[in-house]
Amino acid sequence: MDISDNRSFTGTVIAIKSSALESGIEITDRHVAASLGISDQRLQQYLVSDDAPEKVVEGLYTVYKEYLKNRIIARISVVTDVIPPDPPIS
Repeated sequence: MDISDNRSFTGTVIAIKSSALESGIEITDRHVAASLGISDQRLQQYLVSDDAPEKVVEGLYTVYKEYLKNRIIARISVVTDVIPPDPPIS
């Protein structure tokens, strides 16, 4: 699986804001929405679902590349299978 398939939209926005703040620049959700050409409401939907169309995600990486510094912010899922114990032998 390609890591780009698991990119975290929400994590990427958080990373952009944090990196910009370290440089003394505040980037708000409104700034992000405007730079991507989407409404504030649509941005909030993407942030809640942690998913956005590939074009929008690519837009983040293009517009804010100086804050991402060649990083890819990925979602990691851990799945744990619980196997019930064998029944006792009578």
